[in-house]
Amino acid sequence: MTGRHAAHINGQYTEETLPARGGSCVGLTGHDTRLLVRRLRPRLGPAGAAPASDAAAERLAREARRRTLAMPRVTGTAAATLGGNRIEGTFEWDLPARYRHNVLRFGTLVGDVVRDPTGDYVRDEFPCWGGTSPAEQDDTLEARLELQEWNAPPSSATAWRVAYAPAEPQPDGSTLVRWTGFVADGEAVIAPDGRLARVRIDDHGQATGRTAWRTVEIAFTGFPAAITPVRPEPAC
Repeated sequence: MTGRHAAHINGQYTEETLPARGGSCVGLTGHDTRLLVRRLRPRLGPAGAAPASDAAAERLAREARRRTLAMPRVTGTAAATLGGNRIEGTFEWDLPARYRHNVLRFGTLVGDVVRDPTGDYVRDEFPCWGGTSPAEQDDTLEARLELQEWNAPPSSATAWRVAYAPAEPQPDGSTLVRWTGFVADGEAVIAPDGRLARVRIDDHGQATGRTAWRTVEIAFTGFPAAITPVRPEPAC
């Protein structure tokens, strides 16, 4: 979604396919493509018609995203949809311990995913644990990666113009911030302490990223001092 995924999976590029800031890849032939990609200026909507962005709302959302992703330990819930399909679950991470844990429900299937320094593990209908793909190569729901891959709330100005609406104070003391962009629209509720309470992302179908979700909803439920890790034992 942000171009980082394309750079990660391809590593090296032919002259015809190059990463463009803010929007995956651009394919060109018959020219010095590296020079042309640097000159591209993609924008939201017709030339000159991009909506104005509220600078205060943009700063608020960026700082909330930075503070939340920097929290060493986080718990929360997440859900995503694609067509008529919905996946939902809970997540927790412990950055110092390099630990992430997701419990995901898709219809009647329940999956338990643990990622720690020893590897990546999953179990579903079986009581034992087996190996699975690294998070960056997996298409499951992973809250922290969703925010990074979708760049939500947008952490910086990108070539794909992002426009923020003015922030909307809420009765409970939180603040609602909405944005629109070429790749996706979104909104975030920022708690009085300046951290994210909730994020929703609505995909426009304009780019291909790590996952194909059309909507992603993430809620942060806690920032505990400690998280007791789930041990992926016994192994299958």
